[in-house]
Amino acid sequence: MLLVEGELNAAAAYHATRVGGLNLDVQGLAGADTWPFPQGLEREVWIYADPDESGERMRGRLQDLCFRMGASRVKQVPALSAGDFCDLLGQEGAGAVGEALRAN
Repeated sequence: MLLVEGELNAAAAYHATRVGGLNLDVQGLAGADTWPFPQGLEREVWIYADPDESGERMRGRLQDLCFRMGASRVKQVPALSAGDFCDLLGQEGAGAVGEALRAN
């Protein structure tokens, strides 16, 4: 499961996972202060948030939630040098977003 700050970023990440053959469900959160649906959080979860103060708070809050829900592992996806998933998708295509996810 990939939790993503921003619904459009989640759509970009979802597109990249399908094009790139990554087996990840993707859930977009409307903002850094929102909560995900708890279904699916009992497995390995990846978290992507913007590299700002509210994104860092979101990362910690969601990591704690995922472990409470029974996640086997929580992986923090580092900030992208190109901006966010939408920026990377627009600049370099779905393959680049998939590669960024695989690299982390």
